[in-house]
Amino acid sequence: MPSGDRISLQLREIISRLYLQYANTPGEIFAAIYQNNHELCSYDYLRKLCRKLRNPAFRESYLLGGPKSSGRPLSQSYFHRLLIRDSVLSNKTRRVCKMYKDYCAMFYPDDINIHGGGNHNPHMLSLSTFKRMLTLAQITRKVIERRNVNQNPIEGLEFLDAIEHINPIYFIDIDETKQDRLSRELKYGYAPEGEPCIKDQILINNVAYSTIAAVTPFGFMCWRIHEGNIDHHDFISFLTEEVSPHVLPSHHLVLDNATIIHHAPETTVILEEIFGGNYWFSAPYSPHLKPIEPCFALVKEWIRNHEDEATMDPVGTINSAFEMFSIGGERSDAIRGHWNGYFANYDFFLQNVNV
Repeated sequence: MPSGDRISLQLREIISRLYLQYANTPGEIFAAIYQNNHELCSYDYLRKLCRKLRNPAFRESYLLGGPKSSGRPLSQSYFHRLLIRDSVLSNKTRRVCKMYKDYCAMFYPDDINIHGGGNHNPHMLSLSTFKRMLTLAQITRKVIERRNVNQNPIEGLEFLDAIEHINPIYFIDIDETKQDRLSRELKYGYAPEGEPCIKDQILINNVAYSTIAAVTPFGFMCWRIHEGNIDHHDFISFLTEEVSPHVLPSHHLVLDNATIIHHAPETTVILEEIFGGNYWFSAPYSPHLKPIEPCFALVKEWIRNHEDEATMDPVGTINSAFEMFSIGGERSDAIRGHWNGYFANYDFFLQNVNV
């Protein structure tokens, strides 16, 4: 039977609130938290604990993790944990060391050790404990996803609601991307400490290539490479010559809201002829709703990993990259995962229909 000292701080806070603020009896608390299971906690211990919680001195020590005569506290209070979580959520791009220093400056303003050197306060929170508290609060370090300030989540939900009845295997996502010299080069490399990482360039080529492509959950269906930018005439030509031969009556097209290209009157006429009204515009400023965006990232990563070939033969390397992730290609299975949001949306629709 676990001892009371092993009850987590979060659970101690809940027990205290139920007993003191909401006036629940020990029996009600035992039933609500432990389902009357004496193997999880003894009812007698819980009853004695509730009696002790009436003592403010015991309650403060218990909620902090128990009595401790010296050194840092075993853990921070519930209030401190909430404060740290709110601090992280208010500015998600700060480094953990900066958050730690701000926290210590707030609660230990006289301790100069947070700025380096000086006497160390034995009761001050350590950096390792601070990181552990972030983990307990289920806050992890992630790659920053930058979103346009004009993005409207409501419009994104409306778009997903409009297409939820469509099986994603019938979707075709079309968009344009650009590969210039910087996007074809590796951004990182290794070198001995103290030495720069230098890579000799075989050929300097400043020409930017734009690619328009169509992708399905099974891989890229077709693509076309242009030197320079793509206009609506290039887009129409791609639709009629590359996409149209593969389109079935059950297919649906997803496009972004590029006004000049996708909303041009000539484009609308061609879309009606090929898809018969089965085309959808995603929410504005919402590239996360377009599966083709992370698929383009796979292609660009493959190109960067073949930097020498891309420098010598950009068009050939771009073609090879798309072939790798095309339908039936060697890495076509990597495409399916980026359609998981659409499949989850469709599964949710089916569950509601069945209900």
